[in-house]
Amino acid sequence: MDKKINDDPSALQAIDQQREEMDLGPSGEFPEGVINEHDEGAMQYAISTLNGKVLFNFGKPAAWFTMNSTQAREAAYMMIAHADSLDAKKG
Repeated sequence: MDKKINDDPSALQAIDQQREEMDLGPSGEFPEGVINEHDEGAMQYAISTLNGKVLFNFGKPAAWFTMNSTQAREAAYMMIAHADSLDAKKG
């Protein structure tokens, strides 16, 4: 059975460290324009693996974010690559 990330202090520490090292979260920059008054700018995020799961790290709570079609395909490719790496570890 997979560990629950919330029950694993080392996992939570790894998530926080990634957020700090990679400056994750909204950038305050609007390369494709402002969507509405709640828009905080381009979202810097990381996709990785942790405790046998694919992890999206947004750096802070996010209610929503948008991607253009190229960005969506890149994120999908990264998710699939990480999922494949997890499957390969299972053997």
